[in-house]
Amino acid sequence: DVYKRQDEIGTLIRGYRSMSRSMHDMIRTRQQLLADISHELCSPMGRIRVGTELIKPTLADEKSRRYLKHIENDIASMDHLIENLSVFSRMQLPGFTLNKKPVSPRELVEAIGDLYRASATVRQVSIKTRISETLPEISGDFEYLKQVFCNLMDNALRCTPPGQTICLGAVV
Repeated sequence: DVYKRQDEIGTLIRGYRSMSRSMHDMIRTRQQLLADISHELCSPMGRIRVGTELIKPTLADEKSRRYLKHIENDIASMDHLIENLSVFSRMQLPGFTLNKKPVSPRELVEAIGDLYRASATVRQVSIKTRISETLPEISGDFEYLKQVFCNLMDNALRCTPPGQTICLGAVV
């Protein structure tokens, strides 16, 4: 047994094994910390969201309503970041498995387009979809794939100037 060797090789192997265990424990602790943080952030964000809803009917002037709208937008951004952190942390924990099924690229692109058309209109940006007729299904987790494309669309909307077009598609 190489672990019982009493020479330099045995010492090296035991040291490597110990270091490997420590790294594994550290990674698992970090993953659990991310999961705990994302979970704990949901409660205060929920209370803030409720508070803004309670304040909304009491605001009489346009300036206050505009400030509240900015706060609501920031809350939505924070909710999105927390959800991303939660998804990432769940993916890193032991026992995580994707719900892999056949996914239609057409349905995925159409779902993303539908989700973002209203936001794009508000930002004076158009969304153009281009989907090949002969796309095969892919194997994947629809919700996680949708999340990836939502992140890309969030970035595209943030960086696209008014009057421009975002092209969303799946082509062969």
